Amino acid sequence: MIIDDQPLLRAGVAAIISSNADIALVGETESERDAMELLRDLQPDVILMPVQRPIMNSIDAINRMLSEHPQAKIAILSTHPKELQMLQAANARACAYLLKNALHTDLVDTVLALAAGQHLLPADVKVDSIAQVRSGPLSSREWQVLRWVAKGRSNRQVAQLLTISEGTAKGHLHNAMRKLGARNRTQAVSIAMQRGVIGVEH
Repeated sequence: MIIDDQPLLRAGVAAIISSNADIALVGETESERDAMELLRDLQPDVILMPVQRPIMNSIDAINRMLSEHPQAKIAILSTHPKELQMLQAANARACAYLLKNALHTDLVDTVLALAAGQHLLPADVKVDSIAQVRSGPLSSREWQVLRWVAKGRSNRQVAQLLTISEGTAKGHLHNAMRKLGARNRTQAVSIAMQRGVIGVEH
């Protein structure tokens, strides 16, 4: 099953898959919301989905899909070969990372390998780098707090905006800093922007 909002890309994937008798495209959709319903109905072996901005959205989507269909293998599609995105994808339990401009050469082999139970990640994703993000991806609430901090809001203002206590806001920010390996809130925002957790425009 493929999830992507670009009709041309979905058509290209369908054309590549149709050339291999061992693979069938059982469904496609442009939105992750519709994907959940398709997932329940179709029970695909492999799911192809794009990286979203902020990356936290993709991590949440992957975790939701695998919570309902844990045997599925997910391959992340992206136009940006950033190692940090690969690391985040790995941390979100995705099994492979594909560049969209390499689908014509890598798609079939990747889908067959995932269906056979293999876990694929690019060779340049170093083990020591993966260890640095083993504390886990940011939760939705941690991401929300960090996004407001990036806009210059104080802990009290963040708490008011999210309708939580100031102590809870501080706790979420502390957890985000720990996961990002940041010493302070400014460094946390800088690291999050570099890693694609929050966009430059926030």
